[in-house]
Amino acid sequence: MSAKQMGISKSAVSKHVLISLRGAAWARLLNRTYRRVSPTEIGLAYSTCPARCLNDAGEADALVDL
Repeated sequence: MSAKQMGISKSAVSKHVLISLRGAAWARLLNRTYRRVSPTEIGLAYSTCPARCLNDAGEADALVDL
């Protein structure tokens, strides 16, 4: 669902995402300016975790399907 469909601004959505991520990870994962949002160094490192987990799950599924 987009910000427009929800009737709120893009900046409000990015601020909410930033606050949610910070609360979940206990670290600043994103830098937010009035023009853009970019990952911090920790944010880049943190973003690889879900991909590794999905890859590991896929490998585990492949083992079961042998």
